[in-house]
Order: sequence, then C-alpha cells, then structure tokens
Amino acid sequence: MKSIKELGALLGDFKSGSIRALSRCISLIEEFPQDRQTIISKLKSSRPTPLIIGFTGPPGVGKSSIINKMLFRFVKRYKRIAVLAFDPSSSISHGALLGDRIRMNEHLDNENIFIRSFASRGKFGGLSSVIYDILEVLFSFGFDLILIETVGTGQNEIEIAQVADATIVVLDPLSGDSIQALKAGIMEIGDIYAVNKNDVVPSAMYEKNIQQILWDKHKRPKIVPCNAQSVEGIDYLFENIQELISEYRKGNILVHKRSLRYENYVKSIVEYKILEYYRKKFNEYYSRVSEKNKNPYEITSPFLEKHLR
Repeated sequence: MKSIKELGALLGDFKSGSIRALSRCISLIEEFPQDRQTIISKLKSSRPTPLIIGFTGPPGVGKSSIINKMLFRFVKRYKRIAVLAFDPSSSISHGALLGDRIRMNEHLDNENIFIRSFASRGKFGGLSSVIYDILEVLFSFGFDLILIETVGTGQNEIEIAQVADATIVVLDPLSGDSIQALKAGIMEIGDIYAVNKNDVVPSAMYEKNIQQILWDKHKRPKIVPCNAQSVEGIDYLFENIQELISEYRKGNILVHKRSLRYENYVKSIVEYKILEYYRKKFNEYYSRVSEKNKNPYEITSPFLEKHLR
C-alpha cells in the first residue's frame, strides 16, 4: 500500500465523494489484504445501512439482463446505487471476464450508478472473499442501494443469502429437467424466484415444479415470470421486491439479517487471520524439513501435533 500520507489524501478525496477514490479504495482492499483493517477503520462512518439485494442463479439465465432493466426502476426510488457483479475468474490470471458490466453499459454514464466487476478468484459460494470489506467501503460512501450479482456456479452458490437483505433467484425454463438438480442449495435461499425468458417456452409447468419443490420444504415461494429482453414482468418483479422489503422492515427481519451479516463478517476476519498465521507457520516448518520425499503424513503430523494440541 502507499504511504500513510498518500492514503490520507486518498481518503480525503473519498470523503469528498470522488468515484475515482472509491474505486481505488476497493482496489486496495482487493490487492492488499494485510491493509484492510487500516482502510476500513479510517472509513467508518455513521451513515445508515443501505439496502442490499442479491441476484443469483445458474449461468446464462439472464441475471445481468434483469439487473440492467431493474436499474431503470431502482434509480427512480434510490438516490445512489452500487452494482457489484462477480464474474468467473481465469484459473491462470485470476482476472474476470467482465461480461456482466458490458450488459449494463446503458447505465455507465449515470453518475448516480456505480458498477464494478470483480473476479471471484475461485472463491466457493459465488462471491469474493473480501465481500464484507467491500460492502463497508460502499456503506461509508453513502449508497442507498447495493445490488450484488453472483458468479452463477450452480446449486452450492448460497453465500449471497448470508450477505443480502433479500435474495432473488433467477431461473430459466429452457433448463428443463435441470430444475431437479437444484432442489438443494440455491433453491432454498430465495426470497423471490424470477423465471426469466418465459416467452421462449411455456413456463407454467416449470413454475409448478418450483412450487412443488419449495412446498416440500415448507416454503411458500413468490414466483415472478418475466422477460428481460421484452421487459414483460419486470415492473411486477420490481413491485414484488418493494413489497418484500416493506414486509421485512415491519417484521424486523431486516434487523435480524443484518445482525447475522455482521456476525459472519466478524467470523470471516477471524478465519482469515487464523489461516494466514498457520499458513506462514507451516511454510516455515516445511522449509526446514530435510527429507521432503517422505509420506505426506510423516511431514504434517509433527506440525499438527504441535499446533493443534
């Protein structure tokens, strides 16, 4: 990270509302894990917590397209909006494809909408490992609404439900019998299920299958058929999201969700620190092991016996 003086100048620009400074702070959070604590502690503010809405679902179901259309509606209700789009990472460069950002280019000139693509960097769960720190940066900047689009990796992509105030699961009737493969994981975390591309094939039977799966799990789902291309059903989806948030506010569900998010944030910091500590210790230990062609258990056993007693 840069010098304390340069960081001070950056944070000064950040607090003045500089988008460039916001982007730079997020980059520092991603690139320098060891400095996250310093940055977050200096950014902490007393601004109200913004609403966080997550969009998840299998690859290719139209999550980005739906968010793109929804932004035209959200911007009329919320003053400042941030969109975090998590793309698959290259296993070689760890960079993201940035395809989601391209689909939202209609909003790139809107100064009230901040769009940022992230590489998931192989993080299991569809998000980046620094999501909580990134959210803290956005909270401090003063956003009213944060939309998060996950990578789209399949049924185990459930971390978004631990982060968002409301989770929209996007599905596609073209996937046919694959709905059976989604009985676990993401099919259990949705607050609203948006069935996209419903004009391509009749979606009534697909929606009935979703209902049956969720009823078996004692859940009464809100299912919204829509089409991001023709915009059919997008207004209805927007209305359902607003109604859901209103219900959650009245029932103190938002308070409960945000308490759990804070708890998970704390846990993620502890886990990161512990893993880093033992990773460093093991690297030191391994470098001293003279016969590295031993059985792996012979190498690890002394280390584990010493540190896990």
